Amino acid sequence: MTAIRKLLPFEYPLYAAHLTRLTPEERACRFMGTVKDAAMEAHVRDIQRPGNFVMGAFVDGWLRGGAELVVTSPVTPSLRHGEAELAVTVEGAHQGQGIGGELVRRVLLASRNRGIETVHTVSLVENLRLRRIVSDLGGEVKCHYGMCEGNIALTLPTQVSLIEEAMDEGAAIVGDMLDRIGWSGPREEVVAALTPAAARNCNAAVRADNVVPLRPERKPEGVRG
Repeated sequence: MTAIRKLLPFEYPLYAAHLTRLTPEERACRFMGTVKDAAMEAHVRDIQRPGNFVMGAFVDGWLRGGAELVVTSPVTPSLRHGEAELAVTVEGAHQGQGIGGELVRRVLLASRNRGIETVHTVSLVENLRLRRIVSDLGGEVKCHYGMCEGNIALTLPTQVSLIEEAMDEGAAIVGDMLDRIGWSGPREEVVAALTPAAARNCNAAVRADNVVPLRPERKPEGVRG
């Protein structure tokens, strides 16, 4: 089972270990060049700043993918103009399973709920997976001279988006816990038992986005093109 959730502060060494397991080709795809283990470990230490976070994909209890969100322009109390950069990695044996796309979706949801207005990506033109993910999630990708830049515009958070993030995080934590204890029984019943009924019922009731945003000057459309 794959559980996707935000990493806790003491779990960042797991993210560093994940990056060091990447092949030379995967490292070049992520960092756009040759990167040694020490440089990646320093990178992980450097991104541990207020506002930044890493969304991790735990496969059978092991961190096999990660998407990091680094704030480049913080949200101010009066204006919502926050911007951030996103990067995603998935170890080779676990690619092609939709993990990268789900990681990015979860990062965008969390970014939206924290007032981020635009999320950027930078990649080599060969990184077709990331380009496809950005496009599928409503973003725009432009490539020049072997480099591609992606931009995804986000709308204001709503009650639905906040509940959705809480549900996703709760279900992932429960799933990760079950993996760690070797649970072999039905997971759906356990997750449902530990999820508030109001949150479980919100999907069908309000996912049509017929709720007001927390700041009503924009329509709550999630990702806008």
